[in-house]
Amino acid sequence: MLINASLVFKAPLTKIAVVASVHKGGVAYAPFFLFDDGEHGDNDPEDGTYGGYFNPDGNFFTTEGTYSVKVAFRSVAGISDTVTYESFDNDLDEAMPIEAASVVAYAETAFALKDEHGCSALVCPTPGRLDLPLSIVPQGGGSIPRVIGTVSGIPLLPDQFAISLGPGIDVTNVQILPPAPGGPGDPQILFDMFVANDARVGTHTASVWVGARRLTTEFEVVCGEVDLAPPLMSSARQTFETCSPDASMFTVAPPTVFDECSGLPVELTGEVESINGVPSVPPVPIDPRLLTVSLPPGDAFLRWVAVDGFGNAAEHRQRVDVVLAARCSFSAGAVPDGDGIPGTPLLINKVAGGEIELTWSPSCARADSDYAVYEGTLGDFASHQPWQCTTGGSTQSILTPGADSHYYLVVPHGTIREGSYGADSAGFQRATGLPACLAQSIGTCNP
Repeated sequence: MLINASLVFKAPLTKIAVVASVHKGGVAYAPFFLFDDGEHGDNDPEDGTYGGYFNPDGNFFTTEGTYSVKVAFRSVAGISDTVTYESFDNDLDEAMPIEAASVVAYAETAFALKDEHGCSALVCPTPGRLDLPLSIVPQGGGSIPRVIGTVSGIPLLPDQFAISLGPGIDVTNVQILPPAPGGPGDPQILFDMFVANDARVGTHTASVWVGARRLTTEFEVVCGEVDLAPPLMSSARQTFETCSPDASMFTVAPPTVFDECSGLPVELTGEVESINGVPSVPPVPIDPRLLTVSLPPGDAFLRWVAVDGFGNAAEHRQRVDVVLAARCSFSAGAVPDGDGIPGTPLLINKVAGGEIELTWSPSCARADSDYAVYEGTLGDFASHQPWQCTTGGSTQSILTPGADSHYYLVVPHGTIREGSYGADSAGFQRATGLPACLAQSIGTCNP
């Protein structure tokens, strides 16, 4: 008889020793280890599922009857990352590790047995097949009762059977039915399923474990008639350098938002939730267009909220680190102007979709590593405001202009200062932006 134990708390539990104790009536059998090696019915290593064979009679058959199984586990020495494990009634360690690991200890006694169907690991004399009446399932479809599938080619026993339909889909009330009268003689499985609002859209793999074997088939989860799923967000940890011990302005990269089903725009808002472990009261909003935020050295956590066109909302937290730079530039230069500063000056070209492309040559100061783009109204040459506070170091920017006539300026950035906005026709430096992305300090050119 194959025994599987799934040990998961927020993440699969690995680097643990797992022992199964079996009792039948007043008889206690010798405890034995379960292994997470992907070959004893759990199929995938490091997934928190541990398997092993209970074979007290030595002939790969188990005497019919009712057995009770208790799984105990303990952490392996040398692991520091632990969580308080409250979901299991165990009499061993309560602090259980969650970091990824390989095969659990004691694997030198790994099984090389065959089960009662002649299967060794994932190899069986008959191929077997799983047929389920699932081809297309709507996301957020809720309860789908009495789904009947067929397992062909191998025996199906209640004590060696499990089923999974993938993330966001629960399976309950599983039964094994005898072959239908006059049918092909294959056993059937009956179960209820529940498709959650956040079930992943796309191809799902239905898996049925029979002893040491895994049979699979695929089906699709598609968008439902009404979108009930919140958007999905993902982001990377960001690190910025600064030369100032005080707060500086940074442009953050927002999370990537996935909203496969609404087909409507998603509104994304962000705020600074905490700085260096101290909550921001009230939270400081992040500029929704410029995505700029003022942060001191240390770490900060940003809270983002995405709301789709149906009102489904999702939250996401993102970490940002600000570190002191090893080398700093306290001024910045200027971009080529077609006069005293050599190089290709700012050029504007029309591109598809009513957008315009700005291109320019690099700053005359070698240490400058980024650029800001400002937009102003023609006729009011002190009206320029930030359009972008960073181009990511690129000397190109594509934007959608407003309805009025506008002019554009590109200003290079050093580590903590921005440089020249260029000179007017009288040779005077233009005014800084309202507001400016960084404080200004114009340095000398060193091409």
